[in-house]
Amino acid sequence: MYESRPADLPSHLFAVLVDSVIFWTVAVVLFISDSGPGLALIPVPILFLAYWTLHSFGSTPGSFLAGFRFKKRAGTRPGPAYGLGLTFIRVVAAPAMIIVAALAQGMRLPDLEGYPIITERTRRRTFLSAADQYWERYRQRWGR
Repeated sequence: MYESRPADLPSHLFAVLVDSVIFWTVAVVLFISDSGPGLALIPVPILFLAYWTLHSFGSTPGSFLAGFRFKKRAGTRPGPAYGLGLTFIRVVAAPAMIIVAALAQGMRLPDLEGYPIITERTRRRTFLSAADQYWERYRQRWGR
């Protein structure tokens, strides 16, 4: 365990981006491949189950690269129920979240303190440290 403080918003956004790009790139490439869209019906549910399993254990490729893992407030892994919810929210609904974020510019961002799933830093991410520092300055300046 690297630190016991939660991950910041830039880390979450980076993890969602990486996980969504992996999931949707595979789905789109298989859908438009020469073998037809029927081939995409086989690996996409398998990829969904893989992400469900990874979220259940608390770590995905995106969260690993962003340097955090998911856990419950009690300190345990999220489990299958929360894993399913995290998969839908972070991987499947990511295109919808991008649209909502584009439409809701200027709205106050919610704090994640009341949610049952929290994040924990697992390693240092040098390429995201500048984004984290900017986010902390933003929160201190605007009180969000």
